Amino acid sequence: MLANGRPEDHYKLLPWICVAIVRANPDSRAICELEGSRFKRMFVAYDASLNGFILGCRKILFIDGAQLSGPHEGTILLAVAFDTNDHLFDIAYAVVSVENVDEWFWGRFLGGMQPVIKGCFLRYRGCLGLRTITIIWGTCERTF
Repeated sequence: MLANGRPEDHYKLLPWICVAIVRANPDSRAICELEGSRFKRMFVAYDASLNGFILGCRKILFIDGAQLSGPHEGTILLAVAFDTNDHLFDIAYAVVSVENVDEWFWGRFLGGMQPVIKGCFLRYRGCLGLRTITIIWGTCERTF
């Protein structure tokens, strides 16, 4: 493993990390996509987090994207909820190049979580999320 070195070299470890996540956590979802040897996007949803949401969280899912700054720009897409102790509970995340409808669909970020979060409220700020959620679920209970 690299402790020091160029950040570009660390990105080369991400496919290996995704394989290790799935091997160590059966039924988890971890996908890393490369363009040639360059990082393109990554999605991670641990099975324990998905089951934890079903069994111990309030049925309100908060989804949002945040811009990443620095030498390696992009967007992180997050799905979180509150547990019964009012603490944030991470469900899934993806690192993508830009926030758009294709990236919300990629890695089954929202579409793949549909069976898990069926019957819950969705909370998102922004018109892009509204369009994507409407495409995936049609009309559902949600707030923006």
